[in-house]
Amino acid sequence: MDMRPAPDPVPPLDPATVLSSIGEAVYDWAVPSDDLTWTSGVTRLLHRVDPCALASGACYDRGISPRSGAGRAAHILGSRQIDDGMGVAYALRYALRTADDTLLWLEDTGRWFAGADGRPAAAHGVVRRINAPSEREATQRDLDPLTGQLTLHAFVTRADRLITGAGAGRYSHSVAAAIALHDLARINREHGFETGTFVIGAMARRLAAALRRADAVARIGGDRFMMLLSPCDPAALATLAARFTRAVSATPVATPDGPVEIAVRVVVQPIDASLRDGGHLVRRLDELLDSRAPDRRASPSSRPPAEPSGGASPIGDDDILAALNDDRLVLVYQPIAEAAGETVALHEGLARIRLGNGRLLGAAAVVPTAERLGLLPLLDQRVLELGLAALHSRAGARLALNVSAPSLVDPAWLGRIEAAAGAQPGLVDRLTIEITETAAIVDLAVAARTVAHLKALGITVAIDDFGAGHTSFRILRDLSADVVKIDGAFVQNLARSPDDRFFVRTLIDLARHRAMKVVAEWVRDGETARMLRGWGVDYLQGEYIGMPATDLPDDAERPRRLNSC
Repeated sequence: MDMRPAPDPVPPLDPATVLSSIGEAVYDWAVPSDDLTWTSGVTRLLHRVDPCALASGACYDRGISPRSGAGRAAHILGSRQIDDGMGVAYALRYALRTADDTLLWLEDTGRWFAGADGRPAAAHGVVRRINAPSEREATQRDLDPLTGQLTLHAFVTRADRLITGAGAGRYSHSVAAAIALHDLARINREHGFETGTFVIGAMARRLAAALRRADAVARIGGDRFMMLLSPCDPAALATLAARFTRAVSATPVATPDGPVEIAVRVVVQPIDASLRDGGHLVRRLDELLDSRAPDRRASPSSRPPAEPSGGASPIGDDDILAALNDDRLVLVYQPIAEAAGETVALHEGLARIRLGNGRLLGAAAVVPTAERLGLLPLLDQRVLELGLAALHSRAGARLALNVSAPSLVDPAWLGRIEAAAGAQPGLVDRLTIEITETAAIVDLAVAARTVAHLKALGITVAIDDFGAGHTSFRILRDLSADVVKIDGAFVQNLARSPDDRFFVRTLIDLARHRAMKVVAEWVRDGETARMLRGWGVDYLQGEYIGMPATDLPDDAERPRRLNSC
């Protein structure tokens, strides 16, 4: 018999202690609240990191060096992948800045999971310490795989050296420039994403050919490039910008889909003591690009926007901002009636700009200029504010508002609606958001998530101008909207066009198959209304029902939602 004393029982291992001992820590990130929680070993693993950065996803991302790539929050919130129920995997490498201003390299792996609206709601992952990248890895990270030009990381690193040298009196008159392709979304829509990618590659080649040997060009992301240029006479900056404009857009890009005309925005920024570092330079160039209208002067084959119908002249470049600043952007309200009894169900809020003589300028004269100047998000924001204010003041009214492509994929626009829903419960239940096919196709996956989120808030979603695009059937299938509005171009001639009658009935059948309500636009006479009613159209809009008015009625009977049964 073994008389030796039994060994003391081995205490169970604490998972957090084990993870800490091998240089790892587990975290949970609640995206809506931005709360970031960790296993206890994080204090040992990241002991030199500001504790505030460990409390929220946004603060954590701010501690990541911009030279090392996108952070966790930026990567997940900007992801275009769709959670199929199993989560979406991610794997990142980045450098976290410590309290003593050194870099702590980490590998961050995990999965994010979507909420009911399809957007990221939670992330679970693990970080572990790694060595700084080798010289070979760093070189690979310095080159953009599409264009072969420098990456954001390489640009920031080189810009840091130039800015430091400028502060020390070296590299005087060095210059940075940025260039962006105007309307890449249109090119993707009309020619396909492969052609859009080809155009971006052609831009890079044309820029490289226009640079001197000591200059450098970097692809910052998407269709944006930035350049570090040899010393240049400050008086020649405008000439420099014109040279890059000519180099890139003077002739169409020959693509496999045929020649594509392009317009660009170019800005120039002297490298001087006003810049703190390379990251500051990138932000300043980005801001300048966003405020710059596309330069078409160097492209002789480009044509100005066509005159809108009705003889109205396009609005001037400065007039839209002036109208926004002077509160001269207003809504007029056109009724939409039930087809059966022709009683008003709701109104569509249409944006107008009031001129000095009191005349109202319509969307056909405003939107092309606003799109060219990048002002559509500002217009959408103001339209939303006016629409919500009208609903607040008219307790029985229901209202439909349009949204443009840039706002549809902009989290800030959706955030404003979420804020309104939280501040005034029940108000957005009386709101319909109309999305045109052309807006949805810019990024169909993001549009689908936005639609799901709007519906979760209680908002009705309509597809406007249905039938006008070549992707109508895919839009109908993928967006899961509540309502389709048949493009008025197919409705206005129904009585005289057998082709239009066949097409409209086909569109109605498709919508019925998807259990969606149908609105017919541009209904101008009783004969057309009777025809549409007989085919099962639910709602009518147009001159026959009523013209736009400057006041939104308070409907006493509180008309039904468009998607109600």
